[in-house]
Amino acid sequence: MRDGDFSPNRRDVDDASRAVAAHVGQGGQNTEERTPEVGAERVFKVGDGHVLEWAHFDDAGVVDENVDGALMIDILKEIRKEQRDHRVLLLQLAEHSRRLEQRMETQFLAVNQRLNHLKDDLELMVKSELLGALTNFQNKIEIYVDQRLAEKAE
Repeated sequence: MRDGDFSPNRRDVDDASRAVAAHVGQGGQNTEERTPEVGAERVFKVGDGHVLEWAHFDDAGVVDENVDGALMIDILKEIRKEQRDHRVLLLQLAEHSRRLEQRMETQFLAVNQRLNHLKDDLELMVKSELLGALTNFQNKIEIYVDQRLAEKAE
């Protein structure tokens, strides 16, 4: 837009409006080219150090006009092959993970069953020991009582 005499009340179609006064110098002869614009997608433009990357919607990219179609097809084939390889590896990993989980579950169940059997066996052993100790104690008391009664009878 060129500078001109601004009409105060927009009388003529070719006369500039008041809002143009705020834009004088933008896009003109002495302005900087390719300055970073302020936008939501370009907040970290200055000094980002390539840490945050996303599509730049306000930048026009360079397009090569001499694109080799055969080369692009080879590149796309290679990309698709890599994707198939990744897909196969992911499926193998998922299958291995599923098998490992099943094996761990069966081993856990086996250990749990074994612990339950051991618990039952231990309970039976403790009861046997306690009954044996109780019987032994009763026998000792009976022997002691018999000895005391025999002493009193003498």
